[in-house]
Amino acid sequence: MGHDVLINATGLGSRYLQDVQDRNMLEVRSQTILAKSPCDKVYIRHGKDYLSGYTYVIPRLDGTVILGGIREYVVTSRPIDESTRHDLLRRVHANLPEVFPANPADFGIVSDLVGIQPQREAGVRVERETIGSQEVI
Repeated sequence: MGHDVLINATGLGSRYLQDVQDRNMLEVRSQTILAKSPCDKVYIRHGKDYLSGYTYVIPRLDGTVILGGIREYVVTSRPIDESTRHDLLRRVHANLPEVFPANPADFGIVSDLVGIQPQREAGVRVERETIGSQEVI
């Protein structure tokens, strides 16, 4: 075999695998913005008021940052949502005005990013099972 343990990390696929059928797996749409910025610190804020929402800034080594965040559960459309884009930029400015001016053209948007990612509604699932002589996690 060449290995002691097999790790099943099929993400959203585990919802559809015949032997697993994990109905707690959900498709989650995210939309972020890649922008130029000298910001060199990670910023994350979880909140429910006008200024905060779920907002993050993640610097990268190439002088850009990822601005986010949204999570839309069981949404699989991939077009850029302009109202979401505007809200992300508003929240980033409201939380870090000294770094991100009110006018996004002043810090340079590189691109908009939309993706679908797996998330498990009931939290992380880690189980150990032996199938034949194979340990499966």
